[in-house]
Amino acid sequence: MIARESVEEKIYDCLKSMNIDFEMEDVKKVSEVCLEDLITYAKKDPSCGGNAAIVLDSNRSFLAVMLYRVANFYYYQKGDKNSAIKISEYAKVNSGIEIHPGAKIGKRFVVDHGTGTVIGETTVIGDDCYLLQNVILGAHVITGHVMHDRHPKLGNNVEIGAFTKVLGNIRIGNNVKISPNCVITRDIDDDTSIIVASYYQIEKRKSGLRYTGYRILDKDIVVYIDGLQAEGVDTVKYESEQGESEATQIEKDSIILPYAIDKRNIKLKMYKNKEWFNELIVNV
Repeated sequence: MIARESVEEKIYDCLKSMNIDFEMEDVKKVSEVCLEDLITYAKKDPSCGGNAAIVLDSNRSFLAVMLYRVANFYYYQKGDKNSAIKISEYAKVNSGIEIHPGAKIGKRFVVDHGTGTVIGETTVIGDDCYLLQNVILGAHVITGHVMHDRHPKLGNNVEIGAFTKVLGNIRIGNNVKISPNCVITRDIDDDTSIIVASYYQIEKRKSGLRYTGYRILDKDIVVYIDGLQAEGVDTVKYESEQGESEATQIEKDSIILPYAIDKRNIKLKMYKNKEWFNELIVNV
């Protein structure tokens, strides 16, 4: 088991190299939560063989998280935003990971690989969360200098795959797993898995309908199709082994299908006022 003093020494060396004033008592306070992050990282990353000393000595992703903890302490506890931003920029340059010191992140946080990951100022992350590289927890729109709560709120035990973007002031529930290459702009319920496969859409006629993805929810598949409401679609039917069945529309641009359906080449028939309007063939 690695000693907390080793973490304190690493923090001390970083602050000294940046010419930032500090008190050893503050370093000790920050090192407690950093040590939990370190031990968790060593357990989750097989490439280091569970050796926390290797992670502390050479891993740039852990360095980014550790320096975020220090910057966050300066930002809130010491009220020294200038030093906090300086520490954050140092971490970004030396790790390729940008975590705003104003973000609020729970215990045992891991960013694995991490290059290109960005966590915005008003982001809130619960305990035991795990992010991979090029994850963006950002704003949904370009806001200029407008200050407001514009970043995601993640619950506990959330895992986010590489190249995923979670955008806007939305809630991601507890125990949510998000696969790589997702773009999330809506709230996600607890205990949900979000999966983006290589999907495509075949459309019978030109319209404003666009298949944007799906997620697994209990024993159902939620299929997202932008434009259902705008095009006035009031009924969606799908083909299955039992024949043609009517899907359940739960939101303006999403429908529910049973999980047991054949997920290859699902034929969705759209109706307006009981008349056929369009047909999509999608793959999930």
